[in-house]
Amino acid sequence: MSKKFFIAGTDTDIGKTYVATKIIEKLKKSHNRVLGIKPIATGGCPSSDALKLQEHSHPIHDYQIHNPVCLQTACSVDIACKIEKKKININSVVNHIKKLEQSTDALIVEGLGGWLAPIDNNHNMNTLAMQINYPVILVVGIKLGCLNHAQLTERLILQDKLPIAGWIANCPKENINHYHEQVECLKRKLSSKYLGSVSY
Repeated sequence: MSKKFFIAGTDTDIGKTYVATKIIEKLKKSHNRVLGIKPIATGGCPSSDALKLQEHSHPIHDYQIHNPVCLQTACSVDIACKIEKKKININSVVNHIKKLEQSTDALIVEGLGGWLAPIDNNHNMNTLAMQINYPVILVVGIKLGCLNHAQLTERLILQDKLPIAGWIANCPKENINHYHEQVECLKRKLSSKYLGSVSY
């Protein structure tokens, strides 16, 4: 049975890819075939996030395996699709991920944006997470507003009936006021397990 995780975040650009690569490196110590993918990406093709996941995976696959859906426009998926006149078939994305389970010992799937980032009129990022049904690792970007964002995101994940493997605090490289106090507050407020912190 392969080890599988979905990497979610409280927002966009808060270190999901960085955390995903660190998890991949840790899993490679005990698993032979460890794959990291970002099934949907925006902001340029190839996606810089997907390329990082590809670089850290073992073995490395063709780019399309690591990122089957890529949009050039740097904005939300639904808006990018409208601009580029494209449509995403969520079932095809889910099938792509499920097929990879058969050829991996560990599979890390990175989401895009926050938990409710829209994919189209009928689907958000949580739709994808719910359909693949992997334990979630929540990355919390420590900044002003994160105490609210983290609690709301955890509540929604639990309402979607997905298990949370734990949460990771990411402190951006720039100095954040009251970083340690915010992390300690989240340790008290969040019901899921604190897995540690990174700085990216």
